[in-house]
Amino acid sequence: MPPRKLHKGLLSGRRPPESTTTTSAAVVRRTGVARVRSRPLTCYQASPPFAMEENMQLRRALSVVLPSLFGVIALSTTAAAAAEVGPSPAQEAVGCHYEHTGTDFGFGFTAVLKVTNTGSDPANDWWVEFDLPPGVVIETTHSARFSPARTGHIQANAPAWLPNLAPGASANVGFNGSKPVGTSLVVSNVTLNDVPCTS
Repeated sequence: MPPRKLHKGLLSGRRPPESTTTTSAAVVRRTGVARVRSRPLTCYQASPPFAMEENMQLRRALSVVLPSLFGVIALSTTAAAAAEVGPSPAQEAVGCHYEHTGTDFGFGFTAVLKVTNTGSDPANDWWVEFDLPPGVVIETTHSARFSPARTGHIQANAPAWLPNLAPGASANVGFNGSKPVGTSLVVSNVTLNDVPCTS
C-alpha cells in the first residue's frame, strides 16, 4: 500500500479547511476562506389524488344541474311576462262608445267628444285619449282636465265633479282651437281607460 499523504496543515499544526458544497448555496470569500450561505428551499405540496377526483365530480355535477336551473328560471320569467300581457279584469268590464260633433270655421273649430261607458263596471278615475290631425291645435277646453299637450296625441282626465263613469253614463269632453283651412276636423284612436272605443 502506498504511503498516505498528509495535508500540509497537519505538518504545520493547523487544521485543514472544511469541505464545502456549492449546491443551492452562494459562496462568499472572506480573507481567502470560503464560507457557505444556505438558501431556503421552497416546497410545494401536490394535491392528493382524492381531492382532484372530488373536483372532477363536482364539475360534472354542476355541468348537469346548471343548464336545468337556467331553463327553469327562463320559463318562470317568460310565464310572468305573459301573465302581465292583456287588459286587467277591471278594464275587461269597461266598454266604450264615442260621438264626435263640432263646427268647422275654416281656420278654427269648436268640438265636443262624448264618451259613454258601455261596460258592466264603473270606469273609476276615468281618462280619455285621442289623436288629432296634423296642424290642429287646441286652444281652450272645458268639462275635463286636459294634459299639457295641445296637438297630436291628447289626453283628457276626469274632472273633480265627475270622477267616475257608471255603466251607461256619459261624459262630454269639449275643446276649441285652430287648424289649417281645408283640414278635416276628425278624431281617431279614441280610448277610455286604455279600452278602445267604437263610434
